[in-house]
Amino acid sequence: PPTGNNEDQFVSWFKEWGEQFCIERLQYEQNIRDACTNNGKNGKKCINSKNNNEKEIQGDCKRKCEKYKKYISEKRKEWDKQKTKYENKYVGKSASDLLKENYPECISANFDFIFNDNIEYKTYYPYGDYSSICSCEQV
Repeated sequence: PPTGNNEDQFVSWFKEWGEQFCIERLQYEQNIRDACTNNGKNGKKCINSKNNNEKEIQGDCKRKCEKYKKYISEKRKEWDKQKTKYENKYVGKSASDLLKENYPECISANFDFIFNDNIEYKTYYPYGDYSSICSCEQV
């Protein structure tokens, strides 16, 4: 893909979108970690579910995780459209590599994992790449 002054408008816009997404994603991560770790304000992030066989997240932790889940759901459509356009135009270079090479905020982002829309995947990872933080450990 062209770089610098020779960069086409789409690539420039896509990189801006990616940078903003990665910055926002890291902000969500910090908010989730603050709410869902043992040092969170509520102290207790898990309660017994209605069937009492499992635990579920609650309070501020659940609110932050649900907010992130909604955010990713909204961004997924944008990502899919832009990724397809970019990878069709610039064969041989993935959209995620473009963003990771240009923005340090994107290095830790596994875009395929974050935006996976497979039903089975969503069952096991309801909060995408933050599912491990947004879950209750088995006792």
